[in-house]
Amino acid sequence: MDRRALVNQKENLKMKMMKKWNLVFWMMLLTTAMSWGQTSVRGVVSDQEIGEVLIGANVVFHQDGLFKYGASTNFEGFYQLTVEPGIYDVTFSYLGYVDHKITGVVDKAGRFNTLDIEMRLEDFQIT
Repeated sequence: MDRRALVNQKENLKMKMMKKWNLVFWMMLLTTAMSWGQTSVRGVVSDQEIGEVLIGANVVFHQDGLFKYGASTNFEGFYQLTVEPGIYDVTFSYLGYVDHKITGVVDKAGRFNTLDIEMRLEDFQIT
């Protein structure tokens, strides 16, 4: 191989490496930009009277009357959702308890939003 062929081969290799690094850069930038557009909402759902956590309580986020996100609490009464920033109506429900609805919950981008709830038992009358 002559010198010119080696120089061309070296230049082609440099261009390929630059294209790969350029692709990696743009992928990282896009991923970062997408994560900035989301926020996290988390909290604990518990009983109002005795403070025990409620396992399997439902947490539902509505926006403009439409279902957007939902989750259930774990064995520690904890829930966490990744949502788009915005204003939501949030409903907490659990069998035997009065549904707890909060309107106008504002979730801001780039931070954890905490929403802990205490639910009360539903009044039952046996007839």
